[in-house]
Amino acid sequence: MTGLNPGQLAESASRPGLPRLVLALLILIFATSSFDVFLNLRLGGFSLRFCYLLILLFAFVYAPKLHLLALRPPSVPGWPALLLWTAFLLVFIPNTHYLPRNIGYMAWHLIHLLFLFLFVEVINQTVTLRFLFKAYVLTYVGVAAFGLIQFAAGLAGIGILVTQWWIDGRLPRINGFSYEPSYYGSYLIIGWIILFTLFRMDNGLFTRRQVKWMLALTTASLLLSSSRMSIVVASVFVCAGLATALFRLAITLRIARAWIAIALIFFVGSISATVTVASHWNQYKFLFQGLGVGGTASHSTVQRYERLWETVDVFWRSPFIGVSLGGIPSAIADARHILISSNEDAKSFEGSNIFAEVLSASGIIAFPFFCVWLAITLAMPLRLLRARWGALFPDQRPILASLLLGLIFELIILSMNQNILRAFLWIHIALLAVACKLARRAMRDGDENAMERAA
Repeated sequence: MTGLNPGQLAESASRPGLPRLVLALLILIFATSSFDVFLNLRLGGFSLRFCYLLILLFAFVYAPKLHLLALRPPSVPGWPALLLWTAFLLVFIPNTHYLPRNIGYMAWHLIHLLFLFLFVEVINQTVTLRFLFKAYVLTYVGVAAFGLIQFAAGLAGIGILVTQWWIDGRLPRINGFSYEPSYYGSYLIIGWIILFTLFRMDNGLFTRRQVKWMLALTTASLLLSSSRMSIVVASVFVCAGLATALFRLAITLRIARAWIAIALIFFVGSISATVTVASHWNQYKFLFQGLGVGGTASHSTVQRYERLWETVDVFWRSPFIGVSLGGIPSAIADARHILISSNEDAKSFEGSNIFAEVLSASGIIAFPFFCVWLAITLAMPLRLLRARWGALFPDQRPILASLLLGLIFELIILSMNQNILRAFLWIHIALLAVACKLARRAMRDGDENAMERAA
């Protein structure tokens, strides 16, 4: 007997199974995962983000758990392939002209893995995941709200961590706590995808009214960031959802009211924006600078395209032995007969497209292990979403679905950008891994209960 009455049992079941200080620490890790220009230390040309100090503190608190990883297989999807890929990256570290950057990037990657494996080991209750997922969503809303404050302050001539302006001192391109608007957009798109998914589903986590307001706030911040890649990816996501809804309508002759509202808002908004921009082109053409649209300069598009092929060329010049994650800039510079000697020099030769970067960093030997790990990471939640849901807690499906879609579309946007070593990406992967672990456990327990009832 537990000695607890039913009310006490219910209360304990609804309480996260971690100390409050640890929960606060994890929420702080979530909240600061996009901090590039705030609360950072500069050490030897490298930025030590506040988020990583918190992760190391989390690892210190749960260091005794590390020995458990050697006693039983970790619950991280595809972990053998992930570790094999990492082992090859370690071996390839010397294949560069600027060794400190490769060592630094490898340490960066290992911190991500430390958090991933420990986080998945520590979180063992659905109620804890539910609590942390809600907090995770709210951190995105909080950063989006800061972006709107940043925009309003910029209109008043006050720059709060603003790194780029459309009109200097008058019209900011909001970047939140990130290096620039494109980094901000690539961060914010995860939260936007999650909220949009929760809006479409009965999630049991937030009320529909709460989701509407949070989605509206995040959408406003995403648009005002003027991150064109993020806006395109968000539009693709909406169009994909509308296409799916129309397909279901053709088969069942039924469509959710939410999709009718979304379709009207999307199409009316798109038409209104197109007409407004077309009729006042001279006023709005600055928004398209760098894209080569309507006679504007195409430097941004051309630069991304050229940098992509330079990144792929690194692979062709060393197809079997990769240059590891930090060696790409020095390899690109070497092709131009330039020798880099500092991290600041390297920033001028960053690669593009995280998959091209990983290919060049890994070589043909290690790249398949990365692909296997990523395929398992995406396939496992998809398989769980298609499985029977009788044994699953009712709020696990929206958590799994929103985290999976958030990861897929984040990978899409990063295929147009650089650096797979982004804290918010690996934190997201860790949450998805925990959701998979707990969903599999719930299904297994449900199958065992069904067998007992049948006997």
